[in-house]
This record gives sequence, C-alpha cells and structure tokens, in this order.
Amino acid sequence: MGVTRLLGALVLAATFTAIFLASGYGLLTRLFPERLGVYDPVAAHRLEEPLTYWRPAIAISGLSIYNGDKFPAWKGQAFVGAMRNQTGQFVARITFNAKGEPTGEDRMLVDLKQRIREVKPGPDGLIYALTDTNPGAILRIEPMTPPAP
Repeated sequence: MGVTRLLGALVLAATFTAIFLASGYGLLTRLFPERLGVYDPVAAHRLEEPLTYWRPAIAISGLSIYNGDKFPAWKGQAFVGAMRNQTGQFVARITFNAKGEPTGEDRMLVDLKQRIREVKPGPDGLIYALTDTNPGAILRIEPMTPPAP
C-alpha cells in the first residue's frame, strides 16, 4: 500500500501537468492554494497526502523500486533522478519503514552535477542512471569493494 501511494505522490510532485491526470491527489492545491485559487476546504479531506515531495522542486525523472540482489539492504527502496539546475542534479534513494512510509533520503552522484534523466535497476542487480549531458552517459552504481588488507 505505501509503495503504491509513494509512486503516485512522487510522480505528481514531479510535474504540474501529471497532478491533474490522477484522481484524489491535490498536491498542488495543498501546497499553493492561494496561487491556484482552487482550494476547497470541504473537498480537501478527501485528497491523499503525499508521502514525500521536494520543495523547491527537483524535476523528478525516472522512478524505480529496487529488487536486485547486489544491494540487499536496498530491496524495496525507491530511486528517483533529479534534473533541475541549482535544486537537484542527483539520484535520490528513498528508504521506507515496515508500514511503507518514507523514513529517509540518501543523495548519490551529487558531485557530478549532471541532470539524471532515468534511474533503473539492471538485470545484473546493479543500478544504472542515464545523464542528460551532450553526449549522454550511462552510469553504473556498484557496491563498494572493501580495500585490500
């Protein structure tokens, strides 16, 4: 249940247009009622609260739930790409508790300062990220190997 709600909330927080395509999610109405002029306090109690969002927006791209075997501790966690200049150019890993509620965020590849177009687990259990540079690059996220003694 929690992951299903998260998928909707993350996708909706990504763009203004997707918000109006899904029913029951009034994220923009809740965040910017005065700007949109559409806040209805009677209907507000029927809207789903987002489980997580970024403000300012990070221009979310790509959303995957990890189910591979190379990072056992990351099973069931969400990965999203961020593309926005100044507020987001990284891969975010969202952690969940047993109820499916988000408990934290870990940002990866921040130092690269590259827009991340897509994040997906590969069939080999590693995680791949596609950058939006010219030319683009495919980045492979691998487990760290322990240093030799």
